[in-house]
Amino acid sequence: MSYKVYDGFKFRTTDFDAIRAHTDAWREELAGHHRSWLARLHADMAVAMIDEAATSSESRHRGNVPLKHVRQEILDRQAEIVSSRLRDPPVDPDFTVSVFSHETGYYGIVGTERRPWLDEWLKADFIQDFCYWNNSDRPDGMDEDEWNRRHSIWKSLFSSVPEKFDCTVRDAFVTNAEIVAAAPALEVRVAREARRIAELREFERRANESKPDGEETGDERFQRLISIAARLAAWANSDEGRAVVQETSVWVRERIRGEIDEDVFMRTIVHKDDTEIVAVLPIA
Repeated sequence: MSYKVYDGFKFRTTDFDAIRAHTDAWREELAGHHRSWLARLHADMAVAMIDEAATSSESRHRGNVPLKHVRQEILDRQAEIVSSRLRDPPVDPDFTVSVFSHETGYYGIVGTERRPWLDEWLKADFIQDFCYWNNSDRPDGMDEDEWNRRHSIWKSLFSSVPEKFDCTVRDAFVTNAEIVAAAPALEVRVAREARRIAELREFERRANESKPDGEETGDERFQRLISIAARLAAWANSDEGRAVVQETSVWVRERIRGEIDEDVFMRTIVHKDDTEIVAVLPIA
């Protein structure tokens, strides 16, 4: 059986009450990380709507108030995570610490989609690294006896039921002012919107060029388009793709707002007719 406990850890204490106290204290610290992340999440999603509307003659976001729409979307998606137990990484705030008991002490793993939060947890002075994997070489400086000992312990732990501490912050609310302050910088926005447009146009080009001469079933079309979409990231990171994105960014910079304040976040996105788009993007 393959074991991959890349971020496994061991508590430095053998007092379970102390472990509970450490976890409770972390939950309070996590609330600050959560609030900052939630403000950035709202800002990123709302700004993306505003920038896309500024570069599109027919925006899918028409009629929406960006911040109002994003607040509801995040709440709906997080509620769906709770009800369905299916992950939705971009909006998933879960942070669960599973604690395993062993004759040699207490060990644990964290369940979360938020890697920066996990990294902060792993820096805590009340735990120490206890990673293990058996699908590649052991870490530098780790002797074989210690590596084998870790394998034996994790093998034993995974046959037991852990105590779980849910540290997830729920029902947090961030103000409009916090969201405005967390808005991404102009350079980030330009790069993101330019890449979105470049990838979309390349997708459309490839989709048109790959159409078969004869009939195509729905499943065949789906597989063809999925295959094209899967290759877009590699294309955008190629020399050709980067050149197209760079060219596109010049056009995007002329279209999107330099500053986004609360008024813009709370303004309904309106339809633009084609005359409001000043140029046809010259992509070869």
